Amino acid sequence: MSADCTAAKHRPTQHCASRGRLRLVLCLLLVCGGFWAKGTVWDIWTDRNIEDVQKSTYYSAAANSAQLRLDQNLPIGYDAAQAVCISLGQPISSSAIPAKADDKDTLIFPADLTGSMETALGSQKLQLETGLTNTDLFKEIYKSLKKKKPVIALMLVADAESVKLQYGVVTGLDVRNNRVTVALSEGVDTYTLAEFVAATRFENTKNIPLRLRFSLLFGTLSRNTAIFLK
Repeated sequence: MSADCTAAKHRPTQHCASRGRLRLVLCLLLVCGGFWAKGTVWDIWTDRNIEDVQKSTYYSAAANSAQLRLDQNLPIGYDAAQAVCISLGQPISSSAIPAKADDKDTLIFPADLTGSMETALGSQKLQLETGLTNTDLFKEIYKSLKKKKPVIALMLVADAESVKLQYGVVTGLDVRNNRVTVALSEGVDTYTLAEFVAATRFENTKNIPLRLRFSLLFGTLSRNTAIFLK
């Protein structure tokens, strides 16, 4: 058989393989495009102006819970959860911390963290909220703090060298003085209202980690996510 005949024999197979790869790429683009469109619409919906909060008489008095300190030796997420659970007299047992959280830079997903807290707290109910509007985020935080209950919020925190996702414990909200008090692994910090939602919406830096970009794209993480004690 000539070389030309042999080459002609293999062209259909190569052509089918190329078309298969093209279909796969198109499918991936459609899926990613769908998630991107969903995320864009959701971002528009959750992007409410914080001026509504600042002008509201609902927040006339400051609201605070007890001040908390996070244990830097605990994995990200569990430092915040453990601080809250200890304040309630029911700490999370070491056996309740999953092995995947042994790496201090590994982020536990909000639903998993909520589940571990519920196991430790027993009858104490928790409510995980994701994708809240800015207005609703502040409203729910304020309601909790008025009852002396701290709130765990997922935040993108930047320092001089890097940015990272971590869970902060909100212990104070003073709208009149434009102040949000948050306990972080590095210590207690104070944010303006705008700075706080920039952190909870992951907008406080352009250097967003690649893992976070994919998590937002595929919906495994959401902006304005918080865990409330009910």
